[in-house]
Amino acid sequence: MKKRPAIPNLDGGPQTILLVEDVAKTSAFYQEILRLEPKDGDRHRYMEFGPGEGGTLLLVDREGSIAPMASKAAAVSTSLTFFIPPDGYRRWKKWLVEHGVEIALETKWVHGGRSLYVNDPDGRRLEFKAPAEAQPAGGKATAPAPVATAAPPAKASVTPKDADDEAKTRAGQAPAPGRAPSAEPTSTGVQTSPIVPDAAKGAPTIDGVLETILYTENLPRARTFYREVMGLAPMAGDSDRFQAFDAGAGRVLLLFKRGSALDPQPAAVGMIPPHDGYGPQHVAFAIAADDYHRWCARLQAHRIAIESETNWDGGGRSVFFRDPDKHLVELATPGIWPNY
Repeated sequence: MKKRPAIPNLDGGPQTILLVEDVAKTSAFYQEILRLEPKDGDRHRYMEFGPGEGGTLLLVDREGSIAPMASKAAAVSTSLTFFIPPDGYRRWKKWLVEHGVEIALETKWVHGGRSLYVNDPDGRRLEFKAPAEAQPAGGKATAPAPVATAAPPAKASVTPKDADDEAKTRAGQAPAPGRAPSAEPTSTGVQTSPIVPDAAKGAPTIDGVLETILYTENLPRARTFYREVMGLAPMAGDSDRFQAFDAGAGRVLLLFKRGSALDPQPAAVGMIPPHDGYGPQHVAFAIAADDYHRWCARLQAHRIAIESETNWDGGGRSVFFRDPDKHLVELATPGIWPNY
């Protein structure tokens, strides 16, 4: 059996870019409602936030001066999943409702964890995912409160088994540890570090972007690229609809066949809301500085055209190339953002 060549490890995805209609409006939502910490920006062209775990969320004006570059690096429609501590689920739900954010759906997973879903001002799906409550010492685990779920549609584009498979994939993920509460936000709503305020006054902490989704026209082709070229380990999936990969640092890269999740997906654990995306999307993977040239050589060996290379002011470097669906893939070393 031919031995596969050793390749550098991927350390996760440090950057998510969203094109938005109104930077000020969407920034207010992510800062005031989701309590993300602003890092940089002018609220007109772009705003940068730190969602935790060294990640970066960048909001860019769809029609602004940096839109031509960002349009190559962002999806028209992107789904975001935020990991929250188990004891933060009820507080997040209460906080969102009190601030006029409609809860689109709630789901209870087979492992006991739960998710609630809302939309941001640009209509993107946001999932808040909590693991199961910890089991008390010497006793049985406390069952979570009943969760209402939407009724299944008369017709769906996928079968309950398909959605169950995705739910079981999620159930196998190792939850990140929760954070203890810290200081209250300042009167301006800008805090110097992520916080978990008390239930009556503030939102719990977001611990990072958990899932990144890319939509593909040819799932087998995309699956081969991310497994063989990028070296990501497949976790679960099916032949027609989706594939989950371990993207490092507790993060997940999901490939979905474009158009396969436009209808609600019924499952034994609950209903998964519709999602999809079109146009050239962007994903950035963190790599070690010492592995930069090894990655460039690997791309050339696989005949992957390098579209550009960037030397950032902070000392980091990025190499850009395309996957088979023309999504922009970036490999970035530390030193490209204030928090990475």
